[in-house]
Amino acid sequence: MPIRFRIRWIPLLATLIVAAIGVSLGQWQTRRGDEKQAIQAKMAARQSAPAMTLENAAGIDVAEAEFRHVKLRGRFVPAWVTYLENRPYNGVPGFYVLMPFKIAGSAESAILIERGWAGRCRHRRMKLKLKA
Repeated sequence: MPIRFRIRWIPLLATLIVAAIGVSLGQWQTRRGDEKQAIQAKMAARQSAPAMTLENAAGIDVAEAEFRHVKLRGRFVPAWVTYLENRPYNGVPGFYVLMPFKIAGSAESAILIERGWAGRCRHRRMKLKLKA
């Protein structure tokens, strides 16, 4: 009894579509990995460069200042402190503290500085966990 091969078009098309999507996603992952490696190399090169000193915010070239250490003069604005909640660190719940830094010599310019991480008491949400 001869075996007849019959193409079923719907499963064939579905298989081809899924295979094409899989190949496309694999290429996307490769491109994304290359992008991340380029960013990592850029960060390493700029971290070792000397710090930029900025006198005013008008002359900031964001592309040049990206991933570099920057020296500024000014003051923090404690009235506008911001907390990013639900940011665990080493398994301890807490949040990041962000505060605007008003640049000296400029009327309106400020940048947002991450001041650090603060732990939170596990049982009382609004209470800070203080180190002993």
